[in-house]
Amino acid sequence: MLQAVLDDDPDRFDALIGLGLAHDKLGAWDEAIDVLTRAAALAPRQAASRLFLGLANLQPSCGASWPPALRARPKRRTSSARHAGRSWTRNTGD
Repeated sequence: MLQAVLDDDPDRFDALIGLGLAHDKLGAWDEAIDVLTRAAALAPRQAASRLFLGLANLQPSCGASWPPALRARPKRRTSSARHAGRSWTRNTGD
């Protein structure tokens, strides 16, 4: 359906983004990169196209590897205000 829209209007930005995201969800990252590159060239001020293009480029099949900071699962942070009393008690042994 998106391809049919693009056949009629090859520069339709929203259809390019949609097709790029569809390729990405299917794991066809090279196709996603091609389509999203076209979208980014058509509308360079649109952050969505640059964001999705960047994410597609981070896929391992594209030769990229995830930086360690993105591979590691972040530690869960707790609210210091909510747990301040409890952690103070644990740290002092009281």
